[in-house]
Amino acid sequence: MEKRVPFCKKMLDDNEQFMDVCFSKLTLAQEHVFFTKDNYFGRLRPRAKHPAKIHLWGGISMRGATALTIFPGNVRLDSEKYCTNYKRHLSTIQELLFIMDTHV
Repeated sequence: MEKRVPFCKKMLDDNEQFMDVCFSKLTLAQEHVFFTKDNYFGRLRPRAKHPAKIHLWGGISMRGATALTIFPGNVRLDSEKYCTNYKRHLSTIQELLFIMDTHV
């Protein structure tokens, strides 16, 4: 986080438009059970030892977004699988950049 603030300030100072950049993010969504502190019976409800979860990946640029990729939670995402997924969407990203370049 410490490096992001100076980077963002520099981009603002340079009037960067990010016209040729695609930002991507991988995140994990996991089912949780919530209850209030005073709800005694809520604490007695059984919870799954391994709650359901999924991995989500997507990208966005100035001209559009990639398709959202959903991986089952039992899939171990290592760098090889991440790069394979990124390359699968690379044509979409390049197409977005090409469309943008032809309309500037």
